[in-house]
Amino acid sequence: QIMSEITDYVLKLRKRYEGEHMINVGLLGTGNISELFVQATKSVDGMEATAVFNRDQHKANVFADQHRIKKAYNDINAMMNDADVNCIYIGLPNSMHFDYALKAIKAGKTVIIEKPFVSNLSEFDQIQKAAEESGVMVFEMTRTMELPNYKAIKDHLELILPIRLVTINFSQYSRGCCPGIGCNCKNMLQLQFIRHEP
Repeated sequence: QIMSEITDYVLKLRKRYEGEHMINVGLLGTGNISELFVQATKSVDGMEATAVFNRDQHKANVFADQHRIKKAYNDINAMMNDADVNCIYIGLPNSMHFDYALKAIKAGKTVIIEKPFVSNLSEFDQIQKAAEESGVMVFEMTRTMELPNYKAIKDHLELILPIRLVTINFSQYSRGCCPGIGCNCKNMLQLQFIRHEP
């Protein structure tokens, strides 16, 4: 199910690149979520995982070999300066999203950040400003908004108005990912219900 969610998201991302021949993605991180992202790119015409970064060169090499990725880096600056990479996917721990996103933006790359986007509003403002100045796009990988149950709620929301109380509970086992779980609730609340405020 996660695989299909990611693939759907990547397909939508691809549509924003009309006129660009190829999205060559450099992955930051070699964890499970990066593996799923690589699998998703294989089903998208016009997108390819071109490079991978891990501070441990051996881990980067193993990941690249397993997924037939051409380049493996343990030097982040080398990847950012790689002209063949025009998009960076950040599948790193939450606390690392901001710093690496800024590096990618300043290098002129499109950026896809795993949720949660960043840790606070100040970081968000800095990312937004840097992206505007560099003329690049930045995306948060919010796959849950594409799930069928979310779409069903959105399509039928008018039938239960007026809404006076919303209780959202998103329970999932995840290693140290409370902000990631919490943003699912926030995103649903904002995108689905906030427009119906009295």
